[in-house]
Amino acid sequence: MTGIFGVLSFYVLAAVPAPLAIPEILPPRLDGTLDDPAWQNAAKIGPLYLFQTNTPVNDTAIFLARDKKWLYLGFKCVNSNMTHTSQTVFKHDDAACNDDSVEVFVKPAPADARYYHFMLSFANVRKEQRCNPEGLRDGAWNPPWRSMTRRLPDGWTAEIAIPLFVFECDDLSGMQINLCRNLMKIELDRAGAKQSELHVCYAMVRPGNSGGFHDLKNFIAVSGL
Repeated sequence: MTGIFGVLSFYVLAAVPAPLAIPEILPPRLDGTLDDPAWQNAAKIGPLYLFQTNTPVNDTAIFLARDKKWLYLGFKCVNSNMTHTSQTVFKHDDAACNDDSVEVFVKPAPADARYYHFMLSFANVRKEQRCNPEGLRDGAWNPPWRSMTRRLPDGWTAEIAIPLFVFECDDLSGMQINLCRNLMKIELDRAGAKQSELHVCYAMVRPGNSGGFHDLKNFIAVSGL
């Protein structure tokens, strides 16, 4: 793949975000590279905004699309110290968000407080849970979603496919989402040796966000479903 962290064309979100339009595409091949031509027709979302700020950052690009049965997401995540980034989570349903990772939140219907949470680490370790705002985290929920990742010297890429039926809703026209990035910040000494590694809740899709990733006020409406 050539120059994936070069100049990207972003779908820039306004201060009061309009619904994100989800185009229909042919099913992409999931191999973690984002090389499939189908991704060229996906919506390109960015920048993300630093956690609890209105500060944009351009080191995470997100691609969003669908067909009649699946929701597709692609991620290009920059981490200039990726060669020093450690994998600390190895098992499915462990806290994949504790590594350099992305998180996807889907709230299918405005009248229903229930939402769904998917976590994916750079090493393709996954966790998913069914949630509500009162704090329910149903970690026993294990839907058949798919993912692949690819580690690179200056970051990593990921592809996700989530079947629409797992959202348990016949009408997805009112769907809302939150898309988030967790970053492992690496401190090196003058000789280039790693001194420390710190997990940071880094950024999310909504400008001027406040609270946490789970806060429904940070979710953004989508259209096209």
